[in-house]
Amino acid sequence: MIDELELYDEDELKEFALAKDLIQKIVERCKKAKIECIDESSSDLDDDKFITDVDLTISLNSGRRKRDVYLWDTSDLKAFDDIKFEQLNVIGQYSAIFDYETNTIEAIFSQIFNGTRTSTIAKRRILSGFGVEHVERDGYFDEVEVVGGGSGKVKIFISPISDELSIISGAGANGIGSIKIVTHKIQSHADALKILEKVANSLFFSMEITNHTPLQLQRRTPRGLGITRKRKLDKVSYPNFEYDDGPLSLYWYARSAINMPLLQFLAFYQAIEFYYPTYFKFEYNRKIRSILKDPSFNIERDSDISRITSILSSRVGGTEKEQLKATLHECVDVEDLKDFIQSDPKRMEFLTTKQKSITGHIVNFKNRNMDLISQIAERVYDIRCKVVHVKSEDGDSDVDLLLPYTEEADNLLHDIELVQYLAQKVLICSSSQAKF
Repeated sequence: MIDELELYDEDELKEFALAKDLIQKIVERCKKAKIECIDESSSDLDDDKFITDVDLTISLNSGRRKRDVYLWDTSDLKAFDDIKFEQLNVIGQYSAIFDYETNTIEAIFSQIFNGTRTSTIAKRRILSGFGVEHVERDGYFDEVEVVGGGSGKVKIFISPISDELSIISGAGANGIGSIKIVTHKIQSHADALKILEKVANSLFFSMEITNHTPLQLQRRTPRGLGITRKRKLDKVSYPNFEYDDGPLSLYWYARSAINMPLLQFLAFYQAIEFYYPTYFKFEYNRKIRSILKDPSFNIERDSDISRITSILSSRVGGTEKEQLKATLHECVDVEDLKDFIQSDPKRMEFLTTKQKSITGHIVNFKNRNMDLISQIAERVYDIRCKVVHVKSEDGDSDVDLLLPYTEEADNLLHDIELVQYLAQKVLICSSSQAKF
């Protein structure tokens, strides 16, 4: 029998052992600083000296909230252990941090509408607008202070992204650089957020007017929806089913809409919406079939015929909410849905707790008046109305809108996970035998 350690070379075993040591060290630092830390790392080896799959979550302070930092490999662990994370605070949903001790704010900025990594040539061009004269091939440049105009109370610098900000944001490679603000005494998280947005918006608008170059503060990338971090993935079998092009393209569009939660939610919803006519007709047909199969049905009796015509004439096509419910009832298994919700404690807590700024529809497993799938349909439809800024079909005129770049939009993660799950189930249910 082959020793499982022989499956790995010496360098890999050293890395696994180092991962174990670093995790223990970071966890101990977190405990000492009273920082929440969740270690879900695992190992393919029986020897407890090794960690083969790193999964460590650190919850740093961000005002009254916490912002999670995900460490997924040994290089992440090394980088995080090298910084003084105990004194850093995350600013809102931005890829930004501040330090009370130095009164320094740092935030990554990027170019708007640039979906790919900014090339070195483009980076040099943009940074030259801030007075940066030389950018190395690896993207490094010397920090410069933004001067001229008036004499403000704060100092503004354009700087390479620091190691601290890079590991905490998890998105350092996609930014052009960082804006660094040295200010008076930072009183609170809200104070740091206000200073950052005011300074950055003013500076970037000046760049837009002067050079027609739109820039933005980069937002933190949430933990990937349904992305596994397993070292070894499950083997995929030859596909036996194929899927409709339209809704599947909407599904992939949603998956690609990183840092655009409203668009992501809506695209997943539209993948489901594609099948409304199909599954709503199923429900109509089921009701009519049930009447026709009734032994007491008499084709010569007007009252029996009226039972059918009343179904056919009742709001032909159905409301959008009714069609959503019909589609989900046809495609989603209630026990599987329950397992999905309960599989993540944070998701479970979020969906079963009232989120007034997002939706008043909560999930209640003990609700005897409405089944679970109908509850989910009510919630999803309510959020959909707020995303597209329309009144619901119930006539509710007090619709709270969900707007881009707001805390409410940033908090949609668990509802996006939910509507993604629903889209997957509808696509699977609607698939056909592969013909290739």
